[in-house]
Amino acid sequence: MAPGLRFPPAFALVQLAFALLAVLPRHVAPDLAGDRDALLALRTAVGKHLKWDPSVSPCQGWQGVSCSPAPGQRVVEVRLVAKSLSGQIPVGTVGNLTALQTLSLRFNAISGPIPADIGSCAELRWLYLKGNRFDAGIPESLFLLALLKKADLSENRLTGGVSSEFNRLGNLATLNLEGNDLNGALPSGLDLPKLTQFNVSYNGQIDGPVPASLAGLPPSAFLGTALCGGPLAACPSSEGKKRRKLTFGAIIGIIIAALVALIIVLTICVLVCFSRRRRATAGRSTEAAADVHEGMEPITVTVAMTDRNAVKRSHSPPARRRGPTTWRRLVALGALRHDNLPGLRAYFYSREEKLLVFDFVGAGSLSSLLHGGGAERLDFTTRARIALAAARGVAFIHGGGPKASHGSIKASNVVVSGARDGAYVADYGLAQLVGTAELPKRGTGYRAPEVTDARAVSQKADVYSFGVVVLELLTGRAPTHALPDGGAGGSGVDLARWVRSVVQEEWTSEVFDSVIGNEPRVEEEMMRLLQLGMECTEQHPDRRPTMAEVEARIERIVEDASRRADFSSTDGSRSVSA
Repeated sequence: MAPGLRFPPAFALVQLAFALLAVLPRHVAPDLAGDRDALLALRTAVGKHLKWDPSVSPCQGWQGVSCSPAPGQRVVEVRLVAKSLSGQIPVGTVGNLTALQTLSLRFNAISGPIPADIGSCAELRWLYLKGNRFDAGIPESLFLLALLKKADLSENRLTGGVSSEFNRLGNLATLNLEGNDLNGALPSGLDLPKLTQFNVSYNGQIDGPVPASLAGLPPSAFLGTALCGGPLAACPSSEGKKRRKLTFGAIIGIIIAALVALIIVLTICVLVCFSRRRRATAGRSTEAAADVHEGMEPITVTVAMTDRNAVKRSHSPPARRRGPTTWRRLVALGALRHDNLPGLRAYFYSREEKLLVFDFVGAGSLSSLLHGGGAERLDFTTRARIALAAARGVAFIHGGGPKASHGSIKASNVVVSGARDGAYVADYGLAQLVGTAELPKRGTGYRAPEVTDARAVSQKADVYSFGVVVLELLTGRAPTHALPDGGAGGSGVDLARWVRSVVQEEWTSEVFDSVIGNEPRVEEEMMRLLQLGMECTEQHPDRRPTMAEVEARIERIVEDASRRADFSSTDGSRSVSA
């Protein structure tokens, strides 16, 4: 080759570099403008109602967005808790927020997979995705987040197994995978040295032994799974699973036992049929007697009013229309007597109309006192006493047996006394008595998530409803309007979820009603009652306390609050006299 055609190696490298630059796509250095574009793309995908002004910087008042200090500002926090977000998060939105340290999208309706490019958020420390509809598996890119400290992926629809790749997250202190559809065994070599909080409860397909590194955790971390060992029951041994051949004598014994059991069952069936026939005969005699009385004078029912007595006359309906079950329920309701339950005086029952007549009590419902046009300024101690009175009434109902429940606890059914020092729980047993053709919307906020039939409300569901009333007393918010931007018809997040999200974001002071928020000396009691309300509104029924326990805890709170108030009054008078 001619000397003039030779190129120095350095010149060849420069030419190669220019060639690569010509064919590779251009990349803009990460900056605030790129963060702005990523957030606007996120809004387009899941939150078109978010009031972000594209003409200004995200650091200038975009709701839920926080930035690092200038110069070199970047978006470091995105907190969009309970903002009615819905839809799927596409790749190229969250993943482009490369300086992000906190991402909180709790309690929305975001669906689809967790973005596959979330691993690009290399600075991410806190990831909160609880209470959405994320599905598919946990993306592999999540295990690239070496700085991640807390990951809450609970109450979604995630599938697949719990990967041993979590071991790559050496800084992880909290991992919450509760309430998903995860399956398989937990990795035996799972080792997260900084882990202090872990929960895989209510993933019914997770099975096998609890890893040794998690054996010191409480059983509540593994509820609703098929796990064993560690803090749970011991795993079955392999020897117990060995099959043994049955001898001829054992087979004969099993056959004889089965024949004896069959004879016993048939005998019981005959006795039950005979007993039912006797009751049916007696029932027909009762109906005949009722038909005779139907033509007699109408029953006079007196209803106590605030100013005078009013009389309503009606014919008593025949027993065959009411049925024995309904009759027993009316008798059971009438037998309930308690200082915090209005007494049942009479009833009217027909196909067109069903009425229960109670004693007139109180000066108005708790709902009207808290949210009515002339809402009163109830201090904390008064609110706690109202909660205690209502708790005593509900606890008394629950004392009637494991199936005894109120069925419709809400603020409009809590009637406050005229002196504001007590309350009555009204309409007890009404849902079970008259039934309902259609369930009220969940937007009302009182109904426990597991309730599917208004005529079969459990005691744990009553506890949930009572917990909502407690939160309503503390926040001053009606459950149907828990969020100012919740949308028409109560389409936003209900009160219990809103309170939980605010507390978890460590903005607890934002929870309390402004009337009591700055009330002196009772801060501790307010926090204790708030904690109790949150325990009552746990999503899983077995985590809720009993009403007897609720009553006892509120009683102690009232006693402590009253003692502080008395001490303050006495101390103040001494100061004045001095």
